[in-house]
Amino acid sequence: MKNIVELIFDSFRTVYSPEKDESTDQQFVDYKQDYSVIWDTFKAYRNVDLNKDNISWVEFSNMLHGVLLEGVGSLCKVIEHRMYKEPPKGRNAGKQIENEQHMQKMKMKHMYRIRKTEQQEQVKLDNTCRSIMAYFKKK
Repeated sequence: MKNIVELIFDSFRTVYSPEKDESTDQQFVDYKQDYSVIWDTFKAYRNVDLNKDNISWVEFSNMLHGVLLEGVGSLCKVIEHRMYKEPPKGRNAGKQIENEQHMQKMKMKHMYRIRKTEQQEQVKLDNTCRSIMAYFKKK
């Protein structure tokens, strides 16, 4: 049987997984192995003791999300060290670095986009269908 910490981490991993590099399928955080680092980050930057304070999954998720966005704490340092890549060499090194930075920014743009609700998506689909039907009725 899983304990509450494992359930929280499993939920977090499925809902929001910024620590995984999809291009190499490399994982940068292991929640069980890094628990002490996560605990330290929460204690230092959110004044929350994960072993004592009773916080909800939503509170935990929001705080962790904020810590990762701010780039503070030992957790962010561990992720930074694990994500380190050797800089490219050769004539096109500058262009390659620029392209990698652009791709990373595009991933972040997609991750933090404003998502439409299902109702908004349904209205958009309905309007598109009506437009198509109107077009064919004219023909």
